[in-house]
Amino acid sequence: MAEIEQLLEIRPEYGGRHLQYGTHNALVSLGPSVYLEIISPDPASKIAPDQTLFSEYFSMKSKLTTWVYRTNNIHSLVKKVKEAGFELGEVQQGSRQTAEKTLLKWHLTNPRKMLFNGAVPFLIDWGQSKHPAWSAPEAGTLVDFNISHPQPELIKKALEAIGTAVNIEKSSQIQLTAFIETKKGTVALS
Repeated sequence: MAEIEQLLEIRPEYGGRHLQYGTHNALVSLGPSVYLEIISPDPASKIAPDQTLFSEYFSMKSKLTTWVYRTNNIHSLVKKVKEAGFELGEVQQGSRQTAEKTLLKWHLTNPRKMLFNGAVPFLIDWGQSKHPAWSAPEAGTLVDFNISHPQPELIKKALEAIGTAVNIEKSSQIQLTAFIETKKGTVALS
C-alpha cells in the first residue's frame, strides 16, 4: 500500500478479506470500471501460507502479476474461450465484506489458473454487486496497458477469444505494464 501511495500519491483503501484464498486487499480506482487491487497474505487466515492465492509471488518484489476481464455472462464466455483452445478453469463464487459491512459477491474463473503466467486475464462477473471502482479512492485513469511475453501470438489469440485487445510485444520475460494518468503526469506501473 505504501508503494502505491508513493507512486500514485493516494493511499489505497482497505477492501476486505478473501477467506477462501487466504488473502486480503486494498484498492484504488483507475476509472469508472477499472481498479488496481493490491493483494497480500491475510495474517489472520487459517489457510497454509503455501496454499494462499499468489503465494509464489509474495516473496518477490511487488509487481503487476495478472489482470482481470469483466464480463456479464461468464459461463458463455468461458465456453467460447475453451472452444478457441484456452482453458480458464472452472467458474467459482467469491465474496468479501467491505469495511462498511456490505457483502460483495461475484463469479470468477479460477485465479490460480494463471494462463500464460498471468498474461491472459481471469474473468469476473460482478452480478448485482457494486463495482469496487465506484467506492475506491481515485488514483487516476488507466490510459494504456501493455503485455510483454515470449509467446505474443498465443496471447493475442486468447485475448481475441475473450473479446479484448491490448498492446502485446515479444519479450524474453513476461511483464505487464499499466500506464496511469495521475495529477503529476503519466505513471508506468509494472
